[in-house]
Amino acid sequence: MTSVCNSCPKYPLQAGTTLVGALIAILILSVSMSALFNLYINITQTSTHNRYANLALTLARNKIETIRYQIPIPTTGNDSIQRNGHLFQRSWIITDNTTLFTRLISVTVEWEDSTGVHKLTLNGHIDPNSPDSTPFI
Repeated sequence: MTSVCNSCPKYPLQAGTTLVGALIAILILSVSMSALFNLYINITQTSTHNRYANLALTLARNKIETIRYQIPIPTTGNDSIQRNGHLFQRSWIITDNTTLFTRLISVTVEWEDSTGVHKLTLNGHIDPNSPDSTPFI
C-alpha cells in the first residue's frame, strides 16, 4: 500500500536547489560587477590623465610659439596657468645650440591630479635671426 503526500516534494534531493542556484548567481554577478567597476575606475583615471597631458602639451606648444616672436628672446622663465580647475606650472629655458646655429627651447609643464604629480617636457629649436621660422619639434 502506497501513501500519497501532496505536500512532499516530487524530488526530495532537489528541494534547496533554487536557493543554492540563486546564491551562486548572486556571487557570480557580484564578482563580475566588481571587475567592471574596477575597469571603469581605471578607464576614468586614464582618460583624466590623458586630458591633462594633452592640455599640458598645448600649453608647452603655446609657450614655444610665444617665445619665438619675443624680441629679445628670454633665457629662462616660469608662470602658472589655471585651466579646467587645475593649476599648471610652466617653466622654460633657452640655450644656444652652436652646432646648428639655433636656440634650443625646453618647456616643462607640471601638474598634479589624483594619481600624483606629472611632468611633460617639450623641446624645440628656433632660428634667433628669423622670427618667422617655424620651430621644429
